[in-house]
Amino acid sequence: MGECRSGRCTIPNISTASLDILLNFMSKNARDILLAADKYDLLDLKKAWEEALEDTLNLENAADVLLLADMTSANDLKKVVLDLVEKEAGKGDAAEAVDKMTDKAVKSGRTELVRELFSAVVKSGRKW
Repeated sequence: MGECRSGRCTIPNISTASLDILLNFMSKNARDILLAADKYDLLDLKKAWEEALEDTLNLENAADVLLLADMTSANDLKKVVLDLVEKEAGKGDAAEAVDKMTDKAVKSGRTELVRELFSAVVKSGRKW
């Protein structure tokens, strides 16, 4: 488990350039992969992508991740996003991200998601 201590991981038999291409492809296609995993009930793949999205979650991508989690019934992932909203909504720079999430949820007709989002904001104690 030297990787944990050093923060480095050696992957044999693949060049740095090829690995960069692979990782870039995976990150750009995360939405499509998660949708396909959900559609075809590939639970291990779906869970792996949910965890990958959790690891990269921030206020900038939270709107897209929240909508995707709702679309694919990824309830654990959705809870992580809503917990982030609850934690961060009280901070000054979060208003734009929350507005973006609300807008996407409304435009997609996901009224229950709007309710859940507002609930997270209220729990944060943010005064709008």
